[in-house]
Parts: sequence; C-alpha cells; structure tokens
Amino acid sequence: MNEKYIGNIVYNRTSRKLGGEAVDNAPESWIRSEGCIDPIVDHDTFFKVKRIIEQRRVWRPLSLLGGTTSPPCQRIDCCHQAGGEQQLRT
Repeated sequence: MNEKYIGNIVYNRTSRKLGGEAVDNAPESWIRSEGCIDPIVDHDTFFKVKRIIEQRRVWRPLSLLGGTTSPPCQRIDCCHQAGGEQQLRT
C-alpha cells in the first residue's frame, strides 16, 4: 500500500540495471522517510485497512488461470464466428 497516505515516502522498492528488467527489492533495503508530507489518514486506520486488504487477497496458481496472469473475462466473447471482434455478452 502507498504509505504517502500516512505521510511517508518510500524509495528503493524496485531497481533495474540499464536496459534490464525491474526487480523488487527486499523491504529491508527500502529507504523510508517518515513524516515528509501531511498525512490524510491516521496510522491506525491505514494499518487496519492494509491488514484487511492483505486478508482478502487471493493468490491462485497460474495453472488454475489457464497459464495466464489474469483471469479470463467472462463478459467478452471473441470468436471466429463473430468475425474476430470482441462482443459484449448481455
């Protein structure tokens, strides 16, 4: 979650070499500056919401998703019979 809501700025979450892929850094290597900006949410509320979001997060293996990283959309039908165009199911 974005700690800017509670007034913190966090740097070094990711790094990349020139022309390379971005890599997530371990939380221990993050640089956290606390109280840099005016908070819009108090700490207790922020961490309660963060805990709720983490509890609701569901991780599914790629094999359950058909090898993709996002679940298939059930409202869009794309097929050769429809001329290869996406059509919204009603």
